[in-house]
Amino acid sequence: MWLNEGLAVLAADRLLGRPTVKTDTLDVVARSASGEPIRRVNSVNEKNQDAVVALYIRGYWIARYLEEVQPGLLESLLARPRRHAELEGQIANALGMSREAFWNSIGGTVASHFGQPSTPGEQLG
Repeated sequence: MWLNEGLAVLAADRLLGRPTVKTDTLDVVARSASGEPIRRVNSVNEKNQDAVVALYIRGYWIARYLEEVQPGLLESLLARPRRHAELEGQIANALGMSREAFWNSIGGTVASHFGQPSTPGEQLG
């Protein structure tokens, strides 16, 4: 789900020729780096607006990061249908980490890459 939403927003960036997500939203990703790791989410309660927004923000920044550090990776992985576990494992492998390490560290990695330090002690609610 995170990748679907992230790619959708990233596609809007490309279509419009500019970023559509404000950089101050990186604090959502940075907070997850210092507290609760970003987790795989298979569904979100549509009535929980904070959860929906967090999903879009996280997905966007992770997809954008992957496109910047591994250009063409997502396109090659999406060339054929894959199960989410395989897809996540191959993304993690391309970044030189295990699938579990990916989910435990991607928030800090992404925030740091885009210049947002993590804030110790804060967690996503």
